[in-house]
Formats: sequence, C-alpha cells, structure tokens
Amino acid sequence: MFWITPDLLKLFRYRLMTLLDLQRWSSAAADVSQFQSFYEVYTDRGDIDEGLKEAASQEFARMIAKLKSLTTEQRELVYAELNEDSEVIRVLVDEIEG
Repeated sequence: MFWITPDLLKLFRYRLMTLLDLQRWSSAAADVSQFQSFYEVYTDRGDIDEGLKEAASQEFARMIAKLKSLTTEQRELVYAELNEDSEVIRVLVDEIEG
C-alpha cells in the first residue's frame, strides 16, 4: 500500500494546518515529528518508485513551507515543543528562507 503514502502525508499536512490555526502548538509539534519520521522511513526504502518518493517529497516541502509561513514567535512555540527534533526542522525551514 505504498502508493497511498503521498496522500497520507497530505492528510498529515492538513491536520497540521488545522492544529496550527487552532494554536495547539504541542499537538502540531507532535504531528511535525510524526510527519518527518514517516517521510524519512518511506523515502529511505529502496523499493519505492521514484515518482512516489517525489510526491512524498513535495508534501514534505509543503509542510516545511507551512511552518515557514508562521510568524517567528509562532515557529518558536512549535520548536519549543519539538524538543530533540527542533534543530532538524529549524534547519529545514531556514534553508527555505535562505
């Protein structure tokens, strides 16, 4: 069922967007961590079609772009809840900004 993973990532992103709009920083941070973990496991597999990996990568980029669209203060609230994952996500957001 690996062909539905990009759609699943899209649903994760929509949920994240809702949580961010509701300012539920802790839940949003948990979703960011889960999204990142799921994405990494999926794209690291050698038996996944490159087109599916590209679709998953586009969803990941959209998730990072959503974080980038937050104010600095809002992003800091999410980063504070990410704990050990915060630096990885911070670097990804900064790469898009730079």
